[in-house]
Amino acid sequence: MGSYARTAESDWTQVSGTTVVHAGYAFRPDERFTLMPFAGADVAFLHRPSISEEKGRSARLETDAQTFRSVRTVFGLKAETADIATASPGYTARGNVSPAFNHELLKHAGDMTARFTEITGGDFTTDVRFAARSSIPASAGISFRSPEGTSPDSALASGISSGNGTSVGGFGKVQ
Repeated sequence: MGSYARTAESDWTQVSGTTVVHAGYAFRPDERFTLMPFAGADVAFLHRPSISEEKGRSARLETDAQTFRSVRTVFGLKAETADIATASPGYTARGNVSPAFNHELLKHAGDMTARFTEITGGDFTTDVRFAARSSIPASAGISFRSPEGTSPDSALASGISSGNGTSVGGFGKVQ
């Protein structure tokens, strides 16, 4: 803004939470695998307190406190194979895949209003949306089970959402 140039700097804490309720029904159309269609809803909120930047060469930005909300539906299907014998006696493997569709129901999570303290009439408002709340996630994984019951699992997950790009992640665990 003209000759005004500063670095944004402030200490603050936000609070967020999510409630997830999903229900599904598992059935075996064949002895080799299980299918479980599921549906549900997720409700999320994020509360950010008012912020006033006052440190050394900060931007001197003030924002109003605001709570943002999101409600989305979830529909999906999980498929899992029955135990498959491996080349090692007593060891089994099991594979799974789970595509889903998440749809954000609220078109407007809230507005964030801010102002620069050193500029008169410098108020501005920004529409806030939860990133990646409408998306198409999918995951696939495999787990092995030893005769002693130890089970190393691994999975790869990906999500596509309009306007927010694509994400890919994965995890591994041993039980």
